[in-house]
Amino acid sequence: MQFAGPEYGISQIFLKARQFAPCYLIFEDLDSLVTDSVRSYFLNEIDGLQSNDGIFIVGSTNHLERLDPGISVRRLEGIQENELTRQ
Repeated sequence: MQFAGPEYGISQIFLKARQFAPCYLIFEDLDSLVTDSVRSYFLNEIDGLQSNDGIFIVGSTNHLERLDPGISVRRLEGIQENELTRQ
């Protein structure tokens, strides 16, 4: 039996989401899913070379302080951008 690891799991999730776009991709408990060992890989899947057009990504956590600022600050930037476009 071969274990491919969490990077493989993340890549498969985004692969399926790209195949079925438009779609929602919901991550619960991001602080548990995106650990230090896979954080860079996760961010590359979100912002990397492949397009995520048509994928609406939602993440939740009960421990915002445990998330890397590269992930948690996005929430604030998205809210600020929405506020600017409404004015």
